[in-house]
Amino acid sequence: MAHHESCKGCKKVFLRTLEKEFGEVIDQWRSGWPCRIKDVLSLEVMDKKTARTIEKIFKNLQKHRGNKEFVRAKTLRPCDYYIKSMNCLIEIDESQHFTALREIALSLYPKEYDLGFDRKEWINKCQDLDRQDNHPFDRDEKRAWYETLRDILPPLFGMNPTIRIFARDLAACAERPEKIYELLKSAKLKMPPNSIIRKESKMNNYYKSIVKNQREYFGKKLLLTNKNRDGLYRNNGSCIEVEIKSNGDLCACKFEENGKRELLNDSLRKIGKDKLGLTDPSVKQMLRYLVLPEMEIERIFNSLRYKYLSSLRNTDIQPNLYMTFLSNDLFKALIRAPFRNVKKNDLNLKWKTILEDEGFPLRSKIKNEEKDELEFIINYIRNEYFNNKNRKEKDKRKMYMELLAIKPGFHEVYIDMKNGHGHRKWLKKERDYRRTIVLKMIHNIYKNYKTFSLKNVNNEIKASSYLTYAACCITEGPFVYRNKLSVSYYDELKGASLKNDLNGLEDSFIVLDYWDANINTQEKLDNFLRKAKKFTKFI
Repeated sequence: MAHHESCKGCKKVFLRTLEKEFGEVIDQWRSGWPCRIKDVLSLEVMDKKTARTIEKIFKNLQKHRGNKEFVRAKTLRPCDYYIKSMNCLIEIDESQHFTALREIALSLYPKEYDLGFDRKEWINKCQDLDRQDNHPFDRDEKRAWYETLRDILPPLFGMNPTIRIFARDLAACAERPEKIYELLKSAKLKMPPNSIIRKESKMNNYYKSIVKNQREYFGKKLLLTNKNRDGLYRNNGSCIEVEIKSNGDLCACKFEENGKRELLNDSLRKIGKDKLGLTDPSVKQMLRYLVLPEMEIERIFNSLRYKYLSSLRNTDIQPNLYMTFLSNDLFKALIRAPFRNVKKNDLNLKWKTILEDEGFPLRSKIKNEEKDELEFIINYIRNEYFNNKNRKEKDKRKMYMELLAIKPGFHEVYIDMKNGHGHRKWLKKERDYRRTIVLKMIHNIYKNYKTFSLKNVNNEIKASSYLTYAACCITEGPFVYRNKLSVSYYDELKGASLKNDLNGLEDSFIVLDYWDANINTQEKLDNFLRKAKKFTKFI
């Protein structure tokens, strides 16, 4: 069942959860606080600094659209919830509250002001959602002003800061009460000493161990690998997604192939014990099993490179003769991939012909588990980025650029640096499609960012075409992994291409090249494969 932001069922469950944790909770609490600027500034509890802030916000709201008389009520409308034991308000902010006027007000809050929510996150939501409600014409001004008063006035009356929760995160009716606990854990709310949530938050908080000491791991959606680290942890078509929030709280979910997520109230230690069978794993140990989604794509193509080179063993051929783009069709035949303009019924003959021409036994085949793995991770990336309405367009574009940088971008830049920039010369002549625009930026043909549309991007980024597109990334290599989580393929390739700096590229990545390694005997191939074996796992 889908739940909209005003779902009464969700709010009932939320209220019951608050009452269970904190005791008495007043729904639609009336503060009696004034709304009109003159009355607000005249409050006995008002200090000079807060008065200056409030007056500045009010004047800026008036100035933005020229609506001067937007405050007509004498007193503030009821607040969503008042928790008596915590002496604080909780406000549920629906999408229409995130407006340009709300952004103006938030930006004028003093930086040292103690808030019960992440001001930067709320400003970002205002920029992303940018809602407008002109019925009546000054409703946005009213909302921004009333919300400002609910943020700033409570501490003046001895109350704790107001907690704010995004309504879209509250889509959890009776069948999903655990979602409420997740929200409360992430909110800046002091929990009672005997609270279930408090105990769990303490156990699952990683502010010191990760946010402060392992900064590249927080604020990213990471996926759990399997125990051998040669693929993702998968169970009945699902994987485990982990995110460490900026306050150190852990959000773990089970991600299903259909795009649904189920929250897990587990610590990293419990995930390690239950999912991976580890004995009392430490935080440091568990971080080794968390990877970016793009790193699974790296591993998949490294695994295919290893399998392709392994297919050249124990034959009478000279291996390096097949480490060239001229063998792209051979690779496609070995993985039984489709060919453009070849009908499905004619594929067997096409594969057989290629294998015969290349001198390979007709039964030669690369066992291609990677196709299913690639389909799963591409599906995840589509759901998390391209099909996600809450994602910023710039983040979607960044992911698209990163995927092209991984394949074929790295191969092109790396080989060009060794071979006189052949790809770059070819790209200059190509028309500006979405893909070629990104590749031209990577090669610094376009030195500045050039925008592009993501329309129908799902038709391009799909496992079947992404697997075989630019097959020279497999036949010529190289094996490659980023040497740390924070490395961006796109940024590093663009920087290296600009400076023509191969050494700088090899500082950011672990690279094993075979295109230029003169592997001309079976003995050399066997020795090389022993070195390459580690690339079939997450390094």
